[in-house]
Amino acid sequence: MQQQRPRLASSLLIRRLAALGLAVIVTTGLLAAPSQAATPSPAASAAETTTDLGVTLGLSSDIALPASVLTLTTSPRVLTGMEVVIFGRLTRADGSALGAQPLTVTRRLPGGTDEALDGVTTAPDGTLIISDQPPGVGEVIYTVAWAGDDTARASSTVAVVTVRHRSSLTMTGPALGTTGTEMHFSGVVETGGNPPPPGSTLTVQRTVQIGDSSTSTMLSPVPVSDDGTFTFTDMPATSGRYFYVARWAGNGMSGPARSLHEVIVNDG
Repeated sequence: MQQQRPRLASSLLIRRLAALGLAVIVTTGLLAAPSQAATPSPAASAAETTTDLGVTLGLSSDIALPASVLTLTTSPRVLTGMEVVIFGRLTRADGSALGAQPLTVTRRLPGGTDEALDGVTTAPDGTLIISDQPPGVGEVIYTVAWAGDDTARASSTVAVVTVRHRSSLTMTGPALGTTGTEMHFSGVVETGGNPPPPGSTLTVQRTVQIGDSSTSTMLSPVPVSDDGTFTFTDMPATSGRYFYVARWAGNGMSGPARSLHEVIVNDG
């Protein structure tokens, strides 16, 4: 009779732990004398503990806590000198907030160097904002991580931003023109202080305004020489105000640029 009470208490304890979702490992020798008590197996979890009832309880290390979700959004491309702003939110998988939580932030530069940035703490609703001004140009990877707690599992995610050179485009041409007479235009394109890659071209849009009406036409693509200079010509057919907009579209390492030039064309 004396042995049944500890066994009953042990059974109740095990059932209560199981009801809490805890994995229970029960080893033999429940009521053995101290000299005969069972030795936990080396394979048992490091979280094992033995109660005064002789019950060895192992809290499994793979207990499934609810998942957490960390999301980030940002502009995929910025120009040198611009600030990268990343918005995000940390929640449980069901979308409910986890309250204010500390996050770690790591920045990987194009050369592969990892740098730990100042950590951020989410707002009570889980939202977060990260600001940074990375040096140089190229792809920058931001890794944001939450360590998790006793209510939800850890989570991490990345935001990728490409930093591009600033570009400039200048264009010159005549201020006045005459119908039927060719007009010459020239200019320079620079990307981060250097000419664009060989084979680059510009687009030129011509808009002719006569009174209250206007007509726009795309001219032939304008090639850019190796030193970044370009030239093109146009012959006006009618009098009016002529607007020429030259555009460099940019590429993976440089941003776009444009230039506007106006010519007043009179009848010849």
